[in-house]
Amino acid sequence: MAIKAVLKADGGIRKIAWWLDADALIMDMANNIEQVAQMYPQADLVFTSDVDYIHKGQENFSHINAGAVLVRNTPWASDFMDTQFDLARAASQPSDRQQMEDWWRKNEIEWGQHVEITSQRHMASGATLYEKGDFVFHATGVGPTFPGHTESSQWKWQSLRVTCKLIF
Repeated sequence: MAIKAVLKADGGIRKIAWWLDADALIMDMANNIEQVAQMYPQADLVFTSDVDYIHKGQENFSHINAGAVLVRNTPWASDFMDTQFDLARAASQPSDRQQMEDWWRKNEIEWGQHVEITSQRHMASGATLYEKGDFVFHATGVGPTFPGHTESSQWKWQSLRVTCKLIF
């Protein structure tokens, strides 16, 4: 709902918003999100591909990474966010990515008309794909963390810290 608030602020003058998870770091300031938006002028939402954990170093375009998404200020995007928020409140699905992918599989034609999946290099390179010069580094792969479930959260932040030391 924060994305909707940003898009509606100041009378809705913003054309796009970009959601990045807290474990994503902008690495190359020469890039900008408007360049990505121009690559997909008809898309209401642009997600990045997910990491393929079976074939390390490859991207998996049959899954999305919900930690980096470009959202256009359109009625369809607003309705999609409302739907996802409602589904999250009603379901036991702990993963926003899985929830959106479930919706995608049930609504493939509509998804195809409004959503694009781009390479991680454009918006959020995961640790197995990141190369110097990529726009954003994203410490993907742990999945959602929950209150009281600290093991994965601690590992993720320790991993991010080590990765940043290696990059810089």
